[in-house]
Amino acid sequence: MLSIVPLSGVPNHTFTTTIYVDETNIKLTLTTTYNEIAGYWVLDIGDSEGTLLVTCIPLIPGYNILEQYAYLEIGAAYIVPKQKVQEVWPDYDTLTSNWYLIWGNTAGDDVS
Repeated sequence: MLSIVPLSGVPNHTFTTTIYVDETNIKLTLTTTYNEIAGYWVLDIGDSEGTLLVTCIPLIPGYNILEQYAYLEIGAAYIVPKQKVQEVWPDYDTLTSNWYLIWGNTAGDDVS
């Protein structure tokens, strides 16, 4: 089952969300940060106890941004455009207006 994770376009925004992954609900703490020098957003992911699992994942569309972390069994995540976009990836102003963060099963079998 796919989930759309609501994002905020505010840098250094931390929130907790529950996502259905691999037939169970998992609670994760997510932090989005904008890298002004490089011009892209990054994502930090922590568990329900606040322990960081992965940090500084670039929010780059076109692939599973969690693929190399499959051993953590926290799902698969994709940045996808809401409509046709001009930019290659979300910039400071377009993260929430033009892009979705889609979360699914670790194997990615629910995303086609």
